[in-house]
Amino acid sequence: MTTASVPKRAGRTDIRLTTFIPRPVPPRSRCTFLYKTTYNDKPAVLKLSWTQTNRLPESAVYDILVDKEVTGIPEVYDRGLLKTDFFGFRLEYLVLEDCGDTLDVYLRQLAESGTSNKDLAEQLSNVVEVVTGCIVAARAAGVLHRDVSLGNVAVSNRGARLLDWGYGKVVESSDLVEEMAKRWMFDAQEVMTNEAGHDPITGTVHYTGIRVLMGAKTRGYLDDIESLFYVVLHAISRLENGPRTYKGDGFNFVNNRNLAEARVGVLGLESDYHEYFDISVHRDTFRSTLDAMHKFLFWSPAGYTGHQLMHNMEHDRLVDMQHAAKFMNEDGLEVLGRLLVDSDTESSQPTGQDAVTGQPTGQVAVLLNNDGLDVPGQLLAGSDAGQGQPTGDDAETGQVAGLKRRSDDAPQPHAAMSTTSEPMMTRAAVKKAKTAGKKTEPVNKKPKTTNKENDA
Repeated sequence: MTTASVPKRAGRTDIRLTTFIPRPVPPRSRCTFLYKTTYNDKPAVLKLSWTQTNRLPESAVYDILVDKEVTGIPEVYDRGLLKTDFFGFRLEYLVLEDCGDTLDVYLRQLAESGTSNKDLAEQLSNVVEVVTGCIVAARAAGVLHRDVSLGNVAVSNRGARLLDWGYGKVVESSDLVEEMAKRWMFDAQEVMTNEAGHDPITGTVHYTGIRVLMGAKTRGYLDDIESLFYVVLHAISRLENGPRTYKGDGFNFVNNRNLAEARVGVLGLESDYHEYFDISVHRDTFRSTLDAMHKFLFWSPAGYTGHQLMHNMEHDRLVDMQHAAKFMNEDGLEVLGRLLVDSDTESSQPTGQDAVTGQPTGQVAVLLNNDGLDVPGQLLAGSDAGQGQPTGDDAETGQVAGLKRRSDDAPQPHAAMSTTSEPMMTRAAVKKAKTAGKKTEPVNKKPKTTNKENDA
């Protein structure tokens, strides 16, 4: 243990360092050091980061998230730069709330304290609701996380938090970026271009989505949700098999392509994929949340889509919102709905209706691309009963109902389809979709636990 005091500066509060939090230091890119500390007598973590000056400062990402009131992130007590340019690197500091333990440690502590399987499942469901809500809210604010991993999902008696936005990417080109560049002293165009170029190589490999493992040039929030799916699987696997294990074909990393191929194979098993992530004892305990995420990410009305994610990195996902309603809370679903509706600029027909007959297509689904904001002119789905036409496509033109065929330079909308009579993402529609029996509890309701570890 080390104890030191950071000198008090004008307008600043004394920060007393206590315990150094060990973590790997990469040979290149970011070099980060974490310390347990206190801030105004509150438990906190001091994060010191050497980052390249042509990369986005983490503090700038937090500025956006805080300004847009994104929930599920650590409270930021203080932030700034200690060095602006030292041979191409800046030294950045962040003082953040102590967010508790990583998800696997949290579940293990609950299990060891005698928590029932039913309550374990409810607590995991709450964590997933908070973190997925954070991912979509951040995207609505113009930010992607790009490194959702087990070490970056923490839980305490204050709720779940998605940590470490150091690899975050601003996806909106606007005056906001220019404003950040002035405050944090970086070249906006250079940093934005560089961050876009890092899409294929950013993230923690064991939690990286299939498209990204295959070298997709663009990232989206569905890739972040896919990463969260692997985080949940790994946390449950550690609960059963002990810490620091990557067991099962679904985590067996040889190289990126090998891992992608393994996942495409095992995730094609509709009900038995769990065992290939080394989950057996708690398979049924967490089945509701796991299966909903599995169906949402990898299955469409036409069947399994994992192979398409691997062989076509521009593949557009068709996701069923009824599955989303089983692992996302109402606020998160509404944000997702706004993301989709706000991008729909070309639809000339009510969504979910045939462009010729005006009749519902019979699906409760949303067509998303990898970032959820663009849709191709065809729908990868099953045939409409009795018609022999792709479901949701115009019977004469083959185009998606209500959408124009995309051109090279045309704005590209999404399609949100629903068979209900209610607007798709109203709270009433969400509650109707939760008829599978999932309880709607306060997402941050947690039993009190002692903060022992923190991974910022």
